[in-house]
Amino acid sequence: MFSDFIDLVKNKTTLLILLLIGVLVSIYAGKLVYNRETDAIHLSFRRDFSDKVQALSRELFLMVEVVYGVKNLYDCSENVDYDEFITNVHSFLTRHGDKIQALSWNPRETAESIPSFLESIRNLSPDFKEFEISERNEQGLLVKAKLDRESYFPIAFIEPIIGNEVAHGFDIASDPERHETIISAMNTGEIHATPTIDLVQQKGRGVLVIAPIYSGKPKTLEKRIEQLDGVVVGVFKVNRMVDKALRSTASQNLTIEIMEGEFPQKPKLQAGVLSKASFIEIPAGDSFKSIYRSSEDESVIFPNLSDFAEFDTITFANRTWGIKGTPFQDYVEQRRTFAPFLVSIFGTFLCLTSFGYLFRILAVQEKLKDLTMLDSLTKVANKRGIIDYLNYEWKRCMRDSQSLSICMIDIDEFKKFNDTYGHVAGDRCLQEVAEALQKAATRSVDLIGRYGGEEYCLIMPNTNDPSTVAKSCLDNVADLHIPHSGSSCASYVSVSIGLATMIPQKDDSLTTFLKAADKALYEAKEYGRNQIVIAKEVEHGHALAGDVIKPGLRKSTTRQPW
Repeated sequence: MFSDFIDLVKNKTTLLILLLIGVLVSIYAGKLVYNRETDAIHLSFRRDFSDKVQALSRELFLMVEVVYGVKNLYDCSENVDYDEFITNVHSFLTRHGDKIQALSWNPRETAESIPSFLESIRNLSPDFKEFEISERNEQGLLVKAKLDRESYFPIAFIEPIIGNEVAHGFDIASDPERHETIISAMNTGEIHATPTIDLVQQKGRGVLVIAPIYSGKPKTLEKRIEQLDGVVVGVFKVNRMVDKALRSTASQNLTIEIMEGEFPQKPKLQAGVLSKASFIEIPAGDSFKSIYRSSEDESVIFPNLSDFAEFDTITFANRTWGIKGTPFQDYVEQRRTFAPFLVSIFGTFLCLTSFGYLFRILAVQEKLKDLTMLDSLTKVANKRGIIDYLNYEWKRCMRDSQSLSICMIDIDEFKKFNDTYGHVAGDRCLQEVAEALQKAATRSVDLIGRYGGEEYCLIMPNTNDPSTVAKSCLDNVADLHIPHSGSSCASYVSVSIGLATMIPQKDDSLTTFLKAADKALYEAKEYGRNQIVIAKEVEHGHALAGDVIKPGLRKSTTRQPW
């Protein structure tokens, strides 16, 4: 199997492409690990954010329960006096006083009932002698309320009174938004919350939770409007509630922002299931008002944090708040690991190491090929290389119906040359003859090889005029003018050539083809050497079958003496 793979990547270009693919796959694997890590961080943050939302939801519903507690006092008693109100409310303030700005009773009054109402309140305590119903004018200043409205909801009882003296007597229905909330509560018989307000007594935001109080148990809208006695109001400190809720959960490395406005409804899901569908998309636009932010949003500095941001809603007392959570940069960095980097680096290193090893194998294989396919003396193909190439071209020419030409070349009387000049000179002669023959084979598909001893072979696929190439071989060797005093056909080294050409057919034999070229070589030697004989089997070319081609006269070239 490994050898099959080596055969596949014998081309170095292919190997380089595979190396590039391996590096890209390693980088992609690192990216996949990074994405999985990002998903894990996102899921972890989603869980932490969900914990914050649930903690805040518990706080808000606890505040609603406080208002329900005061409402139950009025539902269970026909006439609640000031002392009874103070006693019952005090228990709520003891448990939740840090988050409650005030709890109040606001009776429904008309212009006709206001004088008796004022007298009843002023008689409760010497501190209330100056009690008046107040409202805010256009400049935001507290002034005495104008008796020009159908109904009033002044604060009659309020606890704690200390710190809320200014609010005592304030008509909450004088504000359009609060009046609208009172109407909604009255019409539905349910508790409603107002939009958040700026607390007058201290810095921060507050929310009013209003519960309607009826005389009797009205069941229709008309009866509820007719039998409304007043409202119980709880004023809660938004900052204190949210801060306490956020501190009650473990993770603190995130920013929580609370907004109010109209939000899309959250899809209903199976209880206990936490998924992306558990949350809604972060709303865009200017229709939402930010009422709280736990800290500065670092996504302004690090935009990538916005990818982790989550959004959810909480509905309490018929009002919906939007909650947006964004992690700190530390939150993400603490959960990042070197795994993606290591995967990419290790994969790339493994690819480089593996392919470096393969490069070495290919280099060794090429050297082995040179040793097995090339003649060590002449550096041309040896007999094995000739046979392999001849087999390949024979099959290709048979498939493509192309001609195949072969020249069997032999150095004339080379034994006498060795005897006369020695084996060192003989080796040099073999090398120079090989070079001369290679110059004649000008095409890349032409192969010259040493067939054995002083015999060479030239393979020429799809050659239009093989005799011309053979003549160039004859002339190039003659042009070397290597002295050969023992030759009977020339005073210099010469060659005899047997040429055969044919278009291989299915029933033809390569062995017969070689024998034809070898027979032509034998005839060239018989005819006196230093010439070309074209085998009778030749079918193409300008020379006729059985023709003899002899070298022309050449001018001598200056050479170093042998």
